[in-house]
Amino acid sequence: MATAISQDKQRQALSRQTREHMTRIEGLRSLSADQLAWTPPEGGWGVAHVLEHLVITNDNYLPMMDRLTREASVGAQPGDGWKPSLAGGLLIKSMTSPRRFKTPKLFSDVMHPRDNVVAAFTDQLRRIESLLEAADRVSWRHTRTASPVSRFIPLNLGDCFTVLPAHNERHLGQIDRVMSHTRFPAGSESGHPTPS
Repeated sequence: MATAISQDKQRQALSRQTREHMTRIEGLRSLSADQLAWTPPEGGWGVAHVLEHLVITNDNYLPMMDRLTREASVGAQPGDGWKPSLAGGLLIKSMTSPRRFKTPKLFSDVMHPRDNVVAAFTDQLRRIESLLEAADRVSWRHTRTASPVSRFIPLNLGDCFTVLPAHNERHLGQIDRVMSHTRFPAGSESGHPTPS
């Protein structure tokens, strides 16, 4: 059984991680359309496809998290502890596992990434940061919801706040691997980055 940790310390750690993600995403703004669209010859998603997956996933969590943060009936108290629910703990652990998992169909429609996918993901990171700030007054452990995948997977608000940065981190690592591929396209001499 998971041990409770300080909600405030967890919130601050997640906020730092989200700001680090913003810094890493800045480096993607100069990628060309060809670089964003390129996919590894051995299979798998390219940079734009990974970002589209992140945007779709976050879009399924963020409205729910915003509503829960605004409407929560249990306020946070100084020194409040948070710990993941059973399902949340398993989900969070899966984000740091080296094993590959089948992506739920809800989050896997990435065949045609949107043109502004870098900007869309950047906006979501800002939104996560804003929600983390607003959620300092809410009891994460006592504010309960369900996974967007199934209403039969119970989560608490802290699970959601912890899962999203962990999921973002997992796939930003995937982007790093794509961009370090020996056949990843070189940047264009003329500039012409994709609008972001």
